[in-house]
Amino acid sequence: MQQENKLRVTSWNVLNQGYENPEYYSTDALPFLHWNQGRNTRAAEYLRKHDSDVYCLQEVSSTMANELLAALGDRYR
Repeated sequence: MQQENKLRVTSWNVLNQGYENPEYYSTDALPFLHWNQGRNTRAAEYLRKHDSDVYCLQEVSSTMANELLAALGDRYR
């Protein structure tokens, strides 16, 4: 039986830092949204787990994208 080659794509709205605002979310939600309080690590773990060929990340600044790439390691460069 021939194995199919499939392209694996992960799309995720990461949420830009500008939207980490109590006016948009309850203050209880902010620790889960704040990029500098471990969210970048959780995002990298999520992406690594899915091991996709292509990642489509929305709401990502170039700084956030570079942090994610660094956390993911050489495979994603």
